[in-house]
Amino acid sequence: MSKSFDIVLWNLLTRSSCLSFGKECGSVIVWILLTLTLRTLVILLHIDSYIPTGFVFAFPFFMQICVKYIPSLFHTVPLLPVRFAQTLIGKTNPMNLLVLIPAHFLGAVTAVVIFRTVFPFLPNKVYDPIFYQPTWWVENLAFESLWNFFYVLIMLTAPYLLQVNRINKIFLSLPLIPLFFLASPAQTSSFNPAIVYAFWFIKGCSSLYMNSSTIPIDRIVGPLIGAIIAAVVSNMYFPDDAASWKRNLNIL
Repeated sequence: MSKSFDIVLWNLLTRSSCLSFGKECGSVIVWILLTLTLRTLVILLHIDSYIPTGFVFAFPFFMQICVKYIPSLFHTVPLLPVRFAQTLIGKTNPMNLLVLIPAHFLGAVTAVVIFRTVFPFLPNKVYDPIFYQPTWWVENLAFESLWNFFYVLIMLTAPYLLQVNRINKIFLSLPLIPLFFLASPAQTSSFNPAIVYAFWFIKGCSSLYMNSSTIPIDRIVGPLIGAIIAAVVSNMYFPDDAASWKRNLNIL
């Protein structure tokens, strides 16, 4: 007789995955707080019309600096599409997806709530949902899937290619920069569906589209689809020994 889902989930959470959930959620909270600070500076300096969304929430160079100096971010990439793909290619136990996904969404919402509580005097624009021009949802889904496919694939493979060729990982950001600037700042992907959901949630569940309460599924599911495709391509064309992947979780 098969176990019910709630029993499986309970058994999972009472093991080491419970600690994994806390660490994952904590790293996401720290990362979102840092990127919200960066977004605040960009808005206060009135340069937000020139700085792409993804540049604020997923720029690898900024992430590398934070991972190096902030203990809670050691050996992790606080972006859901990248972590999702890492799990799919065997870097972590696939069962961790049951805690990985909710940890990222909970961490993002918690971080936005904390930031808004601590800094209530900041412009409302800091907490506004990431705005996208109203377009067909299929187009949005395809856009998010494609852009996140390239982003995740580079994040999975470039660090090891740089290491093999004895090139500093600081150059990881170079091939990703075009992904941030190939569209207008408002139209680029955030490369982090958790922050998209958090901004939508914190605004009383008002959608990215005007006068609508529909959750932006295309902006949340699209990056995960891109991550799945990137994981498949990485596994097919950039294979590696499973043990070596598990020994080196830190790609930054």
